[in-house]
This record gives sequence, C-alpha cells and structure tokens, in this order.
Amino acid sequence: KENSKTGKGRLCVAPVREKVIKHYKDLGINLDKSDYLFMNPTSKTRNNYGRMIMYKRLKKVFKDSGLQKEFDAENKLVSIYSFRHQYACWRLRFGDVPIHLLAKQMGTSVSKIESTYGHIMVLEQADQITKNQEILKRSGINLDTPEVIENDD
Repeated sequence: KENSKTGKGRLCVAPVREKVIKHYKDLGINLDKSDYLFMNPTSKTRNNYGRMIMYKRLKKVFKDSGLQKEFDAENKLVSIYSFRHQYACWRLRFGDVPIHLLAKQMGTSVSKIESTYGHIMVLEQADQITKNQEILKRSGINLDTPEVIENDD
C-alpha cells in the first residue's frame, strides 16, 4: 500500500496470482506476504519490477510479435495502464461484479469508474438490459405501451 497511488493496499484475487507463485516456487523462491507479486527474482533485496521495465518489455513483445505495426496503423497507443482500463471495461461489460466491489478491488471510487468508463454504450448492453422482457411479455404485460403511474402526492 505504501507504493500505490492511493496509499491503499489490495489483494490480487486473480487466477494469475497462483500461477505466478507456482513459477516462483519452481525457481526455488518462496514469497513472503511483504513481497511484490511481480518481483525481480534475481534481486537480493526482492525489489519489484518497475513500471518502466515492464513497459519496455511490453513494447519489445509488441515489436517482436508484429503487433506494434498494427497499433501504429490504427494510431493506437497501448501501455501497461491500458490493461487496467481493459480489465475495468470487461468487468463492467461482461462481468457480474457490482461496481462498488470493482471500485474497491481496483483501489478507486465508484464515481471515478463511472466518469472514466461511462462511455460504455447502452446499445452494447441491449441483451443484458432486455434479457427478462420476454418473460414479461409472456405474463401479459404490454411493453409497447408503457403504463403511466401517476403520483397522488
């Protein structure tokens, strides 16, 4: 938590965590609770890989795989931080994670998620929004002419 942007610690609750830990064990490294998940296994002080090292490695993978040419052709900038945005978009679009839980897990606020990812289109969610309307139609409710409920206050 001392090294995070918000000063709040988070637990990694993804399947990748167990795979990374297994690979460390295969290398003869046992992680302590205070260790970084993506630490440099050759570091005597158990330092983490810094953001720039990870960014440079990612860029090399993009270049060597040919993906960088595709990104350049589409004028796309992809960075390590892009994966955070992709994760949030996928969880909101395809997941059943309540937004407050997603905010807590990502170390941010519900309002920040709403302002950052509010561009997720309602039409892309049409199946989710209308998934129970067939049940309503079969029960005799007419969805073409919505009922107006007047308030007698």
